[in-house]
Amino acid sequence: MSGTHFSRIFRITFRNIIFYFLFPLLLLWIGTFLGIRLVLPKQCGYVAVILVIISIFLEGWTSYTLLKFGGGGTSFSDPPSNLVSLGPYKVVRHPMYLGNILGLIGLSLLLNSFSFLACSIFIIIDIHLWVTKEEENLTSQYGQEYLAYTKKTPKFFPVLLPLMIKSLKP
Repeated sequence: MSGTHFSRIFRITFRNIIFYFLFPLLLLWIGTFLGIRLVLPKQCGYVAVILVIISIFLEGWTSYTLLKFGGGGTSFSDPPSNLVSLGPYKVVRHPMYLGNILGLIGLSLLLNSFSFLACSIFIIIDIHLWVTKEEENLTSQYGQEYLAYTKKTPKFFPVLLPLMIKSLKP
């Protein structure tokens, strides 16, 4: 992978992290200023850190996969020209959005912030609405190929049991 591809992956991942976390962090600050906090057990902090790490990894892996196999990037100005069903796209149809969702939930737990959690819920709803429209466009662009892909690949959350069984087969 060339330095240019790495640079693009870094920029795309960085942009997505800022977009989905900058506004919620502002709300966190407002919630902290007003004294609104969640009361969560200490173990939630460990889960939160794991979710944030998975989120960052998933965003990078998705960007890499799109740039290498999609013939484009993850932005509207440079969309992929090929349908990608490898890497994280073999597990879920929208791994970048899944990374955003996991990151938002993880940060909400990590920061014990009710305002961050409330904002995260609105962003997750917005992601779902956006994906619905995006899937209409993908169906128009790729037709039966995309429809077949949607039948075998879940939208956001992988079905873990079949994946574990598949991984045990030689």
